[in-house]
Amino acid sequence: MVNFFPFAGLVLWCVLGTSFSAQQSGTSAAIYSCIDSTGRRHTSDRPVPDCRDREQRLLNSNGSVHSVLPPAMTPAEVADQEARHQQAAKARSIELDMARRERNLLVRYPTQVAHDAARSNALNNVQVYIAISQKRLASLAQERQALDKEMADLEGKRVPLRLRQQLNANEAGAQAQKDLVQTQMQELTRINALFDTELTVLQRLWRGG
Repeated sequence: MVNFFPFAGLVLWCVLGTSFSAQQSGTSAAIYSCIDSTGRRHTSDRPVPDCRDREQRLLNSNGSVHSVLPPAMTPAEVADQEARHQQAAKARSIELDMARRERNLLVRYPTQVAHDAARSNALNNVQVYIAISQKRLASLAQERQALDKEMADLEGKRVPLRLRQQLNANEAGAQAQKDLVQTQMQELTRINALFDTELTVLQRLWRGG
């Protein structure tokens, strides 16, 4: 399996060296000069592979230093560079998505009046369900009073199966409605929090920020 990172670092290094050479075209021949890890000096008209782990001087025809080709990146450096590129691309993507969301939000709510109306409508929809549950709870409470009275009239007597079933059903129904009310109250809190967050953003956008 080919190890990508050393290859990528070498490719980048060669491309950089080619770029340096191109700067010399049309003037005079460029000469690469370096000393490898064994102490041997190299000169060439192109980057020296044996010196890719160290700087190479790019000389003018008169021997003066025109520029310096840096060492090829190590696998760790290539990986770090790739990670930084990916992070930058991700940050840019998030930034663009946020800008798109803000544009859509501003189109949907051009004024605070429109936003307030949308909040009120969303809350009213939930409050309708809360009112239905509360009405059902009141009905179940009246039903329970009648069942409790019937139980009191049976003091000392055997409770009929029918009555026990009605009591159990009433209790289960009441608990279910209470759970529904609690869920809907949580939904009211969630909706208000959402609209509060939107309002903070919109107030900035309405000011042209």
